[in-house]
Amino acid sequence: MNFPDLHRHLGGATHPRILWGYIEKHGRETDVACRLRERFGGYDGFAREFSRPFADLADYLTVHHLVESLQAEDVPYFATRAVRGAAVFESIDYLEIRFNPYKRTPSG
Repeated sequence: MNFPDLHRHLGGATHPRILWGYIEKHGRETDVACRLRERFGGYDGFAREFSRPFADLADYLTVHHLVESLQAEDVPYFATRAVRGAAVFESIDYLEIRFNPYKRTPSG
């Protein structure tokens, strides 16, 4: 039996492994991916950033800003993976993805 999901946020729907895969693939081509690759060095350090204890809301939101800046480089890439993951791993057959385009627009 398949299910609908009527309210999923793109930032929270993207697994850290997918984010890191993008960094690995584009880490030398884009500024944000390059900086994140240098900052974390590998997937383990990157994944720890998502699962560590947060001191407060501001600290927690640093992860969202990290995801938003990376997703701004290629929204279709991340949206496609969110849809595929929902269909394949969660049996979702109707998905409404929400995101703030303002936060996912490359600066410049």
